[in-house]
Formats: sequence, structure tokens, C-alpha cells
Amino acid sequence: MAKRAGAPVERTQVREYGRAHLSTISENHLFDGIEAGTQVWMSHGDTITAPSEAMEVIASTKDVPVAAYRLLDGPTYAVQFHPEVYHTTDGLPAPQSPRSGSAMPPGTDAAWLRGAYR
Repeated sequence: MAKRAGAPVERTQVREYGRAHLSTISENHLFDGIEAGTQVWMSHGDTITAPSEAMEVIASTKDVPVAAYRLLDGPTYAVQFHPEVYHTTDGLPAPQSPRSGSAMPPGTDAAWLRGAYR
């Protein structure tokens, strides 16, 4: 998704796996009630090296400058960490989507989830 938005995504020198802490969080309803310093769980071997003009960075860690972003042209969000696992202490307290039951920001349509990654 980041590549399609024009952001460079590159393999990291070291695969990031384990606990990290969000060092910065922008004001955004996706992170309502979550403060900087919250623990998240990372598991990836690539990273967005710079945001594109089509995105706004809404969270970062010490090692990951784009840990979460939103696309400026609509209600599309992405996170580089796993909000659903136990080790992400605050998760993402977004409302439930009536279509999928997945946690989604208000006004988003979760229809893309079904069958997208088979």
C-alpha cells in the first residue's frame, strides 16, 4: 500500500522483531487514548524509508520513522506493528465495523478485507 502511495519501501539491514515503543503519535482518532511511549509489537524485514506526499505520518518509533500513516485522499490507515497481539499493550481502540467485526476507524469500509489476501 505504501509503494502504491509513492513511498519507498526497502529491506532493512536487520529484521525488526519484538517490542518497540511509539515515540511520537500525532493527534488522530486512530490513536485516541493512546500516549507516546506505548509498547507495540514489530515483526518485519522492510520499512518505509520516507513518507510520500500522499500520506501523513501519524506514529513512529525510535527505529521506524513511519510506524503508522494515513492516506490524505480518504479514510485509509496503515500500521507497521501488530495492534492485535498481547504485546501491543494498548491495541487500537477503534469502533467495530458492522461488516467485518474488525476494529476500524469511524467512516471506513471494511469490505476490502474479504478475500483481498488469499
